[in-house]
Amino acid sequence: MRLAQQQILLQNITEELDGPENYIIFKTGLHQPPRGKTKAACGLVLAWKINPKVTIQDFSNYHISAIIFPSYGDPWLFMGYYGSPYTTPEEILSWKMIENTDEAIHLPWLIMGDLNFVLHEHEKYSQHPIDNCEADIFLNKIEAANLTDLGYTKCPFTWTNRRNGIHLTEQRLDKGLANESWLDLYPNSTISDLAAIGSDHNPILLNTNPSWTPGHIPFKFFGPWLDHKYYKTIIEECWKTNHKGSLAIKIYRKLRDVKITLKRWNKEVYGNIHTNLEDST
Repeated sequence: MRLAQQQILLQNITEELDGPENYIIFKTGLHQPPRGKTKAACGLVLAWKINPKVTIQDFSNYHISAIIFPSYGDPWLFMGYYGSPYTTPEEILSWKMIENTDEAIHLPWLIMGDLNFVLHEHEKYSQHPIDNCEADIFLNKIEAANLTDLGYTKCPFTWTNRRNGIHLTEQRLDKGLANESWLDLYPNSTISDLAAIGSDHNPILLNTNPSWTPGHIPFKFFGPWLDHKYYKTIIEECWKTNHKGSLAIKIYRKLRDVKITLKRWNKEVYGNIHTNLEDST
């Protein structure tokens, strides 16, 4: 009965988008017994338009991985991920899928989904503090996999317990993570949240800025950055970050942090130099 209800839901979703004939749907885990207080935590679905080409790489109850072949540019790996919402050991077990993928693939890589953990104080609104021990575990795991949080625009929270007053809790559980080679392909990418309809989660939307010319873009330092009042602070903060590993690895990761932070700062604060140059010609 539950499977039939899910199939009807999927049909309604595709009809609301563009019609089922324009989409391909891949489902996993729908046969698993539902879990959670509401008995609604069950199964993953990945849907995509017939064009571009998408090839399912692997899947489990916690993830679906697919290689995306754009009409132009390099292929890259997308992982739709659902982290266990239960105990920290279960969350670590579900993260194992990401560690296995990190060891096996050599492609630009994007992860999006309900990660089910909070990394920073500003990602939670509640009378109860975040679990700092759990946050440290996953911050270290994200760093070990050389992934970068894509951040967010607009509202910082993607989940709410729907209560009022002091009992209200809101958290940013849904995130996007990417490796450096994916960020080179889509350096202007942003993540924003959509309205929550019939769910305690807000869907998240990735915008890769299609006006940006795709392809590998080497990092370039722009002299005018030196005159900005926040430039020195950005470099100092990146260089203060503690990293594990040999001295060479530590320096490499600090330089990587500087590169990624300056790219984001150029886009969000300074004003995207590439876009401004294109607009002025």
